[in-house]
Amino acid sequence: MKRTVDVLVALVISTGAWAAAGPVGGGILDAGLRGEYFANVDLGGKPTFERKDIRVRFDWCDLLPVIGSRAENLKDFPHDNFSVRWTGQVMARFDEPYTFKVLVAGGEAKLWVNGQLVTNQPVPLKANVPVDVKLEYRCKTRPAAVELRWSSPSTTEELVDVPPRTP
Repeated sequence: MKRTVDVLVALVISTGAWAAAGPVGGGILDAGLRGEYFANVDLGGKPTFERKDIRVRFDWCDLLPVIGSRAENLKDFPHDNFSVRWTGQVMARFDEPYTFKVLVAGGEAKLWVNGQLVTNQPVPLKANVPVDVKLEYRCKTRPAAVELRWSSPSTTEELVDVPPRTP
């Protein structure tokens, strides 16, 4: 398997561990990011499938990216040569710079925060102020995987996730 690693892209190595208390640095708003799944690598045309994803942490292995759906139009969705665009908002818990990291396998990804393409520079965020995010993933071959993470001076690297509900 050929691995490409640069400032923004790395192979996903997942331990499966996720803190029961949820994310420390803030999280995704509106119960998740809107995922638009395309049956092509170019994010072209109308999405074949849409859903709300509570986090971007996928390792599809030999599974279809639209697993769990029995819709007729999805039976021929490709195992590779597909693309996904996630959009929504995140909110930081701390008033400080956050470093976003996108881990991918089988393709490439680009991330925008507040309309600015993020490569490897920290993004200054204000506590409790929503910011727009857009993540595009293009799968060209297997294994197909993508994960969105962040860190800040007050937050060790963690999955960008929906914060747990408080009673």
